[in-house]
Amino acid sequence: MHRFYDVHMHLMTLEHPSLVPFLMGSNEAGDFVKSGMFSPSFILGGRNLKGGTLVHNMGNLLQCMTGPMERILTLLERDLRGEFIQRSADTHYPAMPFWQDGKFWFRGKAYERIVICPLLMDFSEDPKELERLYYESPVEDRIFRYAEEMLEAMRIYKQNREDGRLFDILPFIGITPRVHTEHEVERLLAYLEKGFVGVKVYPPLGFNPWPRDRQERRKVEMIYELCQWNSIPIITHCDDQGFRIVPYQTAWKWSRPNGWIQVLDKYPELKIDFAHFGTTYAIQNQNLHVVARQCLSSLWSHELLELMHRYPNIYGDLSYSGTNPLFYQRLRMELANGEEEIKERILFGSDWSINLMKIESYSAYLELLEESPFSDQDINLFATINPERFLNILGTNDETYNKPDPEGSGHAKKIPEA
Repeated sequence: MHRFYDVHMHLMTLEHPSLVPFLMGSNEAGDFVKSGMFSPSFILGGRNLKGGTLVHNMGNLLQCMTGPMERILTLLERDLRGEFIQRSADTHYPAMPFWQDGKFWFRGKAYERIVICPLLMDFSEDPKELERLYYESPVEDRIFRYAEEMLEAMRIYKQNREDGRLFDILPFIGITPRVHTEHEVERLLAYLEKGFVGVKVYPPLGFNPWPRDRQERRKVEMIYELCQWNSIPIITHCDDQGFRIVPYQTAWKWSRPNGWIQVLDKYPELKIDFAHFGTTYAIQNQNLHVVARQCLSSLWSHELLELMHRYPNIYGDLSYSGTNPLFYQRLRMELANGEEEIKERILFGSDWSINLMKIESYSAYLELLEESPFSDQDINLFATINPERFLNILGTNDETYNKPDPEGSGHAKKIPEA
């Protein structure tokens, strides 16, 4: 069975984020401005400078976060069937729907399914972050409820689409260890035996890859040991923006690829995808570190390339960054400039629905990839071959997924198709 993979997307309703810590995390004067949140290359640029476009995009995003999650999956299917009318005349949009005759078509090739990897974000609350508020609020371990809702949405979606569905769903469990006990971290890791296939960590939410505190270090090492021993993939946020509850300097320190060097020195076989390919938006990052010979303008992207050369299981994905066609052009130039072997570490990801801040639809994001300068062979690597290696999935001619042997040998074991 031929499958097209989106290794980085989100199924998230308006109930899942915790907005109070987000507001409390940016309480110093000018924090948003310093962080690059208003950089012309991030949100306030391009189409969003036109009157009403940003408001339109935010409304579109919020509409796609109106749950339940199985409703959101149906919305995506309808999008790919071409049921919605294109509203923005200057948006790239496919001439024909991607899903026709029960198959997903991309560059003239038919795929039986799209495999989507919803990345759950751990929005669990730390009471210390809320103690300054006048009104008391119950502290929630939101990730456990989110995970159970994800499993239920998968069950309902599969049940309702027995006559033919577009998506197979392989979610990642979000973990922010600093707001959990060791026992709670163990409980979250147990979801890897319940239908989840990997771990999602998010430094701007307070994930420190290598804490100094011994107890905090132990909690992250619980994740690393399990993932390296069993070849379980990790995806970490890796641009300088995002849903941030810690100071921007801290988020940058923990998010950049070089922030993981101590981790990789001890766990060199870890399989990690650095999301967004290390794109940075803050003006100071763009100006201070550009080297004339470099095609990619982000220092973090070049840190990521260095990690790819040093460690065998380091990947980067195309999520959100691909809202700008120039990103694909720069990456293609970089690959042609002596980085051809890196092609085997690139993964397609969309960052839907978050990418709706910059683009109108899932179809429009896919169309930008279809129009990109990459060859058909490159697309096959990014969207099929590399994701199957990253996710420990048997080849496209096999009818089952796999996961590592429970004894820890690292060999694949067949499990029923998701």
